[in-house]
Amino acid sequence: MNWTALLGVALGGALGSVARLSLSQWLGSAHPELNMGTLAVNALGGFLLGLWLTMNGNNQFPTIAHLPLALNGLVAFGIVGFCGGLTTFSAFGMDLWVLLQHKAWGMALLYSSASIAVNLLGLGLGLGLGNVLKSLG
Repeated sequence: MNWTALLGVALGGALGSVARLSLSQWLGSAHPELNMGTLAVNALGGFLLGLWLTMNGNNQFPTIAHLPLALNGLVAFGIVGFCGGLTTFSAFGMDLWVLLQHKAWGMALLYSSASIAVNLLGLGLGLGLGNVLKSLG
């Protein structure tokens, strides 16, 4: 077991989770019926993941199960830890469940579509910026 990678995941996950809670509370109060905090962390998480993958020379999009076992601590910190702690599918599922329980069908459709879209947009922007930054340096 690679202790540097495990430490990176643990630290990144803790910081990502704190960032998620902070953003969710800050932005969630603007429109309680549509949790803007979760939308924002999904966009930010996609962006950071795309940027991190590109800057670390990996545009192959590995799944967590296929990441190399010998991840260095910094990559483990960013990809698995911070981005994993920042964006969780469970938060999205909880927000969507509340909308469905209130029979807010249109809002549930908007929220689920927007969540997917902002994450993909963030990922694309992160990949694009990462490629630009990589070409400069």
